Amino acid sequence: TITAHGYGTYTLKIIFNENIDTNSLGISFKDFGSSYQAFVNGKLIARNGKVGRTEQDSLFDMKTHIAKFPNTNDNEYLIEIEVSNYDNTNGGFWNRAYIGELDKLYEQKFTNSSFIFFFNGITAIIGIYSILYFMYLKNFKSSLYFGCFSLLLGLRNLITGERIFSDLFPQIPFSIIYKLEYLSLFLALPCFSKYLVNLFPNIIPKYLANIFNSIILFCALLVIILPSNLYAHTLKIVQPMIIIFGIITSYHLIIQIKEKSKDATIVFISLIFLLTGTINDILFHETIWKSVILTPYTLILFIFLHGMLLGKRFASSFKKSKFLSEELIKVNSNLEEKIRDRTKDLESKIQSISNDLNMAKNIQERILGVDTLSNEYFEFKAIYEPIEELGGDFYDIFEISNYNYRIMIADATGHGIQAALVTMAIKSEYEYAKFHFEKPSEIIYFLNQQFCIKYKNLKMYFTCLVLDFNCITGDIKFSSAGHPNQILVRNNERIEELSSFGSIIGLTKNSVYDLFHNKIKKNDAIFLFTDGWIEQHNAIKEMYGEKRFYDSILKHNSEDLNLTLINIKHEINTFLNKLLIQDDLALLAILKR
Repeated sequence: TITAHGYGTYTLKIIFNENIDTNSLGISFKDFGSSYQAFVNGKLIARNGKVGRTEQDSLFDMKTHIAKFPNTNDNEYLIEIEVSNYDNTNGGFWNRAYIGELDKLYEQKFTNSSFIFFFNGITAIIGIYSILYFMYLKNFKSSLYFGCFSLLLGLRNLITGERIFSDLFPQIPFSIIYKLEYLSLFLALPCFSKYLVNLFPNIIPKYLANIFNSIILFCALLVIILPSNLYAHTLKIVQPMIIIFGIITSYHLIIQIKEKSKDATIVFISLIFLLTGTINDILFHETIWKSVILTPYTLILFIFLHGMLLGKRFASSFKKSKFLSEELIKVNSNLEEKIRDRTKDLESKIQSISNDLNMAKNIQERILGVDTLSNEYFEFKAIYEPIEELGGDFYDIFEISNYNYRIMIADATGHGIQAALVTMAIKSEYEYAKFHFEKPSEIIYFLNQQFCIKYKNLKMYFTCLVLDFNCITGDIKFSSAGHPNQILVRNNERIEELSSFGSIIGLTKNSVYDLFHNKIKKNDAIFLFTDGWIEQHNAIKEMYGEKRFYDSILKHNSEDLNLTLINIKHEINTFLNKLLIQDDLALLAILKR
């Protein structure tokens, strides 16, 4: 018998048909119960953690990997996988490793990840909605417990399976992530039992839930204080407890079903689905039953049915509240007092909305790039004025290497909160792209793919320009997505347009973005802006236009960038003649020294 702990090697020799192009093949490693390093024909292609012959030499980690087979003229491949496990109760392969074309493997990973995000979207929406509902109805505790249960299951879904949580937060040690994997399950279970007890106080015995919760929470405490090779055994306690609690609960629900309780019928059906998935997955992870993981699918149905149930109760509470309000109106004859109370409530809500908007404004200001940056070779200044509390313009500047700077300016469609949310998404995606792509055109192509696929249904569109600038040599390279031609002022004498083209991001994923080059010299200045500077209108509906804007830049351009930007802003304010701006204004200036 091979024990779960120890060190070993899997060896597999594969001979492919001669008509198969082996140079396009790869292997996908799913959830793996051990640290491992995989070799193909003696070449290392993937690893997880650190493999060691002793516990002291080994480092445990769990991530999914897709690796390409090394190129060879031979159709024979020798796959060797060295594994070591001193942490899990079950080591080695938990799931199959798949061999196939790399494109197909990545496509499958994308499909799996998309389902995970879909599932987490459902759990997050229902969970947050349930908790917010509890905040308004403090006595509706079942909504709070169900919300916490949904969010914890969503967290566990991110941590397990494709291990997306580890990819999103690589800085968190895996030892902590592994504890979260257990805690997200162990804490979700008491929330669920509390939810059932509050939902059916006369059906589910309270003492049964207290015993169940005490055992589960004790196991959660063991997870916190013990090392993984010990707390992993708590699953052998928790898994039978889940099944026992589910069976006893089902028995009490059947009794209520016989008494014609529709709510009990919904809970019973959902619980049967959930128990079926849970038992299947327990047998799967114990290597007793080789099928597929069912819990994510049964959980979606479970949460959907309980969402219906809570919605039904919410509606009932709302109808009752409405009835009481109507009765109160009939009884209450003091109209002045009612108006005063309602006015006070309205003012409170307006103040709450105002506070939320101010908080959101502060957050948006923090995600924008710095407004001042300089060294002996160049100076950078920026001004930004949104049309409302929140705006849809975004810019960022950072040093990608010594004296090489990357600048982005973007303009989301729309104004206010909607556009501000788009800038949050732009910021999120760009934070990844600006570190992982060499050329501005590659960054814009990546952003377009993300917004055409990930945010397709949200219909988010924006224009942008990404520019790389060497402040010593003056070399610039840039790429644009539907953004206006930007301005280069040569020695404060003439204006050149930084011409570029490319479709707006989010319209079509087949768009191509070209890379353009230029060079600036001492005393040259670059002005990057959004179209709000051109499209402002005065009282007689006259547009400010490119000519006025260009003339303003040429007129006020100087070595004092701060004064330059102030004067350019003063020019457009004079044109508007005390009218409010109709579009967000963002203007970045770069002066070569």
